[in-house]
Amino acid sequence: MKFPSVKQVNRLYLVTLILVLVFGSLMQLVSFGWGLLGTELLLILLPVIWLHRKNNVSLIKNTRLQKPRAAISLVAVFLGGGAWLIDSIIESFMVQITGYSLPPVDGILPNNWFQAIIIFAAFAIAAPICEEFLFRGTIQRAYQEEKKPITAVLIASLMFVVYHMRFQGFVSLIPIALILGYTYWRTQSLAAAMLVHFANNALASIVIIQAGLFPEFTLPFPSVPAAAFGILMVVAGLFLLHRLTAAPEPETERITLPSRTWSVYWPLLAALIVFIVMAVVEVTSATSLTRLTLGADQLPQKKTSYTYEVLHKGDLPVGEMTCTMQSSTLECNREIEAFEYKENNSFYSSLAMETKINASWDQEDLSLQEMTETNISDSYLTSWQIQQIDQTLVFNLDENDRLITETFPQQTLVEDEWPWRLMGLSFPDTVINRFDYLEPLTWREKSQDSGPLLNTNAYLTVSGPEQVVTPAGTFSAWKVSLSNNQRAWYDVNAPYTLVKLESRMFNYVLIQSIQ
Repeated sequence: MKFPSVKQVNRLYLVTLILVLVFGSLMQLVSFGWGLLGTELLLILLPVIWLHRKNNVSLIKNTRLQKPRAAISLVAVFLGGGAWLIDSIIESFMVQITGYSLPPVDGILPNNWFQAIIIFAAFAIAAPICEEFLFRGTIQRAYQEEKKPITAVLIASLMFVVYHMRFQGFVSLIPIALILGYTYWRTQSLAAAMLVHFANNALASIVIIQAGLFPEFTLPFPSVPAAAFGILMVVAGLFLLHRLTAAPEPETERITLPSRTWSVYWPLLAALIVFIVMAVVEVTSATSLTRLTLGADQLPQKKTSYTYEVLHKGDLPVGEMTCTMQSSTLECNREIEAFEYKENNSFYSSLAMETKINASWDQEDLSLQEMTETNISDSYLTSWQIQQIDQTLVFNLDENDRLITETFPQQTLVEDEWPWRLMGLSFPDTVINRFDYLEPLTWREKSQDSGPLLNTNAYLTVSGPEQVVTPAGTFSAWKVSLSNNQRAWYDVNAPYTLVKLESRMFNYVLIQSIQ
């Protein structure tokens, strides 16, 4: 029986790091939720189990997976929640300091409750268990045998931060890493560290699920007040942890390292080099994201009429939409019947309604020049207008007794017109672009009213081509995915006809196009 040494755990660290970067990335590319589960279980936990079996050591005993007292468990959850409130605001500040934002990982936002459960299980359950077995139970445990406790906590914490390969998120990961290390050392319980990690990741999972399933709602965090409360939680949690536990006795056996340390620490240097390379890639790719550019060359120059079948989110037809385009002008008329549809926890409904949309774009860069939308039902009428004045979009809503006037950037994409404007994309050269996205009428949590809401950090990715079947035929199409869970498919041949659309409320499939 031989407990894992620092030399062994350092090599284990590098091996799992490479496995996660290579195979974990591929698995998460296929399916983010399932891929993350597989990454944690197969590429992180399995090698840890292998090392302990190789050394003929009990994984449970060596990692100190012992149940903490109920009071300590509550404090651990308290610490994890407070740490995330601090981490999240630090990351927000780092976005401002570094001057770039990373596009969301494809598939990270769930579209339904099943996906949400898988993502929660991966983030909040699998990650705390598997990563704590590696970092605290194996790596920090080995360092505690050879180093002073503070040194062991610091080294294991830095290894944890580097492991996540997030240059922009490096600073924000330090608080939770140190809290995890201290909790493990102070309580001598890996389960306590797992609970801290669980609470931290559970809050992150809630934010992800909210963004995917309930984008119309706004959570009170991350925010400066929430971070201030998080600091109080962490301070109180550390105080309680200190009162509830006794200082651990020094390790009974302290192994003296040989004078030659290169063979012990070269994996850490290799991991640091990998981190630097990934940091350069992150900064380069993020700063190379250009603002969305469009051109009118690919739009239909002759008057063309497109007819779409409108379906609700259960893929049952509820109406029809006809759009007429010529060069840089768009006219659409949508008629839908009243419907109600519930999918898991999402509820979609509408009155019978007719919608008229008119838009015109600049003939050079397709920036929006003017747009009007009118919604007519038996019980109400709403109408709003957008005009470009002095290279700024001016939004006007006159509804009942309230008048809203707001301004937005010139190149903003607007709900209900963007799918047709993107026919002016330069396929397939466009891969990822940043843009501003405007919802003209939506619930605004901050002001507690309905009105225009601008997302200044939206992303667009192009993939494909892939086969799309519609009543108008089968198309080979480019897929355009927006970071707000909307998708559009365009014929691979110019003029890049919009053949299918999945918007927030409806799905559209092309029935016919007539010139």
